[in-house]
Amino acid sequence: MLALVLVISLTISGCATGVRGIAQGWAGGTVSGDTAFVGSMEGKIVALAVSDGSMLGEPIKLEAQATSSGFGCLPTGSAAVAVYGSPVFQEGLVYVGGYDGKVRAFLFEQGRLRQEPRWISRQGDIGGNIIGGLVVTREMVYFGASDGKVYALDAVDGHKLWDYPSEGKFWSTPAVSGDTIFIGGFDRKLYAINAADGSEKWVFETEGTIVSTPVVSGGTVYVGSFDRHVYAVDATSGEQVWRYPASEEEVNTPIGWFWATPVVHNGEVYAPNLDGRVYVLDAASGRRISDFDLGAPISSAPVLVNDLLIVATTSTNRSKQRGEIFSLNTASRQQKLLQDLGESVHAPLFTDGSTVYVHTMKDSLFAIDTQTGASRKFALTAETGE
Repeated sequence: MLALVLVISLTISGCATGVRGIAQGWAGGTVSGDTAFVGSMEGKIVALAVSDGSMLGEPIKLEAQATSSGFGCLPTGSAAVAVYGSPVFQEGLVYVGGYDGKVRAFLFEQGRLRQEPRWISRQGDIGGNIIGGLVVTREMVYFGASDGKVYALDAVDGHKLWDYPSEGKFWSTPAVSGDTIFIGGFDRKLYAINAADGSEKWVFETEGTIVSTPVVSGGTVYVGSFDRHVYAVDATSGEQVWRYPASEEEVNTPIGWFWATPVVHNGEVYAPNLDGRVYVLDAASGRRISDFDLGAPISSAPVLVNDLLIVATTSTNRSKQRGEIFSLNTASRQQKLLQDLGESVHAPLFTDGSTVYVHTMKDSLFAIDTQTGASRKFALTAETGE
């Protein structure tokens, strides 16, 4: 049920301005020092001090002259731009991809976010909406788009360097390891692409759509699919190492899609599923070790803080939103409820190494202590905050 809600809400609210003209998205954020950069539900880029929640410069509202979209439902005229992929901060610049198919880079200097973009990708360079996140290196910005292409832009000026065409949409955020980009698509395939020139290295086919971000560890790529399987693929050859479940005869197999990004830690893969469980698999063999039953769908990407995996669940009941934040101890296998936020969570979690930040669908940003569960609530719009 949640999967259908996610797809429908993205189709409708992402390509229109949503309620009261507000762009709808579910971007996470990133933390650098005392500053958090977040993409709000209003289509704004917000910089705030996590010590006290104060705004560091005025939030930047992304706007586009909208005429059409990948779903064919954007109205004409000026429209707020939904942001689904988390902003990326590097070398003094905040990079963000918009649903209008443009990448923007904003300067953050002297503790303030500057309103005028350093650059905007040129009209016509990108032929589809950007839903997944960006990966930024010193030289390049990598991402996939709904036109079925993977793009590389110059990180300094935003000019397109190359694009790689596929047979389906990309909603996945790519993973970059060494000289290779790994990304999954709607055409049920996992791609390995040369990061320098966009040439194809290999293609691995699953039996379902892939929106989960691949994870690369120890020469193996791990990714979840809508076919209710997790795959381990050799990063060099593209050959399957294992898949879980190995057969449909296994007991306690997943009944939902693998939407959220898996986490690899201490030789184990932690794979969240929309059935409310986090499956713990042996990274070498794919053997199921155990699972955590959190009782509600998981679409938000978890984060690891030391040996604690922090996971958000969300309710599908619109009349009573509920987002619970759990701490899963990877050593003792103990799970602990840190917070019931009372607000649904689809955005990926992010952390500064001790505190976890949660962006909810009510446009609240919570900072949660991973040891005590104590939380602070920050304002991203005029209507939120305490």
